[in-house]
Amino acid sequence: MQISEEIRNPAWWWLAAMLGGVIYVFVTLGWLWGLGSIAVAVIASLVMAWGVEEFEVRRLAKDSATVAYFEYKARSASTVATATPRSAAVAPAQTWSASEFAPDDALGLILQCIDPTNIRAVDLAPGIAQLQREGPRGTDRLAPLLRDLYLSRSPGIVYALNVATHLERTAALIDVLSRIAASGPTTPSSAGTFPPEISGDGRIGWTDATHARVIELSRRALG
Repeated sequence: MQISEEIRNPAWWWLAAMLGGVIYVFVTLGWLWGLGSIAVAVIASLVMAWGVEEFEVRRLAKDSATVAYFEYKARSASTVATATPRSAAVAPAQTWSASEFAPDDALGLILQCIDPTNIRAVDLAPGIAQLQREGPRGTDRLAPLLRDLYLSRSPGIVYALNVATHLERTAALIDVLSRIAASGPTTPSSAGTFPPEISGDGRIGWTDATHARVIELSRRALG
């Protein structure tokens, strides 16, 4: 059985005992002794009142500490809940459209190959030659597109990887190619801006055939 802190406070027991003693003195010893007992009871009551006040102060201090603790836990939970998810930290910085590039630009040609509405044949050779002329700068222009296609698990990544096999390797390209070469066929839905080849149950991915081709091309591009 739970007993409240007020009842467990010894001051209440002393007060009850004192009142019982005064009543007993009045009944057995007369009014003179009774008045003396009242005086003693008043003094004792003042002392006990001070004890009760001290008890309340300690209880309130304990309650305040408890409230402060739970407020701290709530702030900590809020900080965790609002932390930046990992997928947001690696999200691509842009979207891609062939219309944003010149007709013969290498990235524009790759995007034309990926575009499902495009029914015309696209020759990637001029684009490869352009990026080769640009040297490391051209390679570094391709790396972000390649990374987005990889995060999206887009089947169009095979076009970008085919181009990458003809280019000078830079740190940016090696980084993304290494990630691709070590990747699995599926991943939790996140990050990319292109439609995935397959999706379901909260995951996106490549088919086994596409994944095998992706791994082959990425390793070839790494040399």
